[in-house]
Amino acid sequence: MLDGLGMAETTHGPLIQVVQFVGFLAAYRSPCDLNPHVTATFAGVLTTWVTFLPGFLWIFLGAPFVETLRGNKAISAALTVITASVVGLIMNLAI
Repeated sequence: MLDGLGMAETTHGPLIQVVQFVGFLAAYRSPCDLNPHVTATFAGVLTTWVTFLPGFLWIFLGAPFVETLRGNKAISAALTVITASVVGLIMNLAI
């Protein structure tokens, strides 16, 4: 685990990237009756898939719904405020 945390701290990007390393390492250490390298590679790919799939699903399935809400004036104003808040938050974190 410390190897994974050390690797995550030395690279750019979020700490969530350690999840793939942990999945790989856990499957490598207990592969059951399978080849450890194949099992570990599959586990690394699987952890990557289940880590990022929900976010992509929210974007791809929710974006058309949000676009239909833009026609409603009351909700459109709220979405404009939310968009401005998110941009301000990102700018605050960048500085």
